[in-house]
Amino acid sequence: MEKTFGEAAIHFVGLARLDGWKWIVSEGGKPGVVHVGDSIGSAGVVFGILWEVKENVVEILRGGRQTETVDVVRVEADQSVGWGIPRELEEGEEISGVFVFRGGENGALEERDVVGMNRAIVEAQSEGMPMGWVGAVLRKWVPFPKSPKGIVW
Repeated sequence: MEKTFGEAAIHFVGLARLDGWKWIVSEGGKPGVVHVGDSIGSAGVVFGILWEVKENVVEILRGGRQTETVDVVRVEADQSVGWGIPRELEEGEEISGVFVFRGGENGALEERDVVGMNRAIVEAQSEGMPMGWVGAVLRKWVPFPKSPKGIVW
């Protein structure tokens, strides 16, 4: 996102957890979340990367899509071990006023988005996103790329 909008318009905050929601892909092929109640489990929690974004970029990102303002919990992983090793997450501060994309289920990612979503997964896992959650939740919607060709880091 920093490449797309520039560091002045967007700032990386860290990994966050959203309880009581489920990650989906909507009928329009765009990722989003749906509220499932206050349960916590693989279906009732969403992990994601949190960004601080200038208001003009928020409007570009929304692009007419339905959003909701939620509270998330900042989580941090032990950075003393290498990436790819399951790490314990420590809860941090609660952050209010975070917007998320809403959606309805039964969609599929557009092929052009698969490579970008896979890159986002790798970057999020390097910040501590649980690999078990990725496997149980995201991989239902985000297939591995057909070939590594075209992935630019």
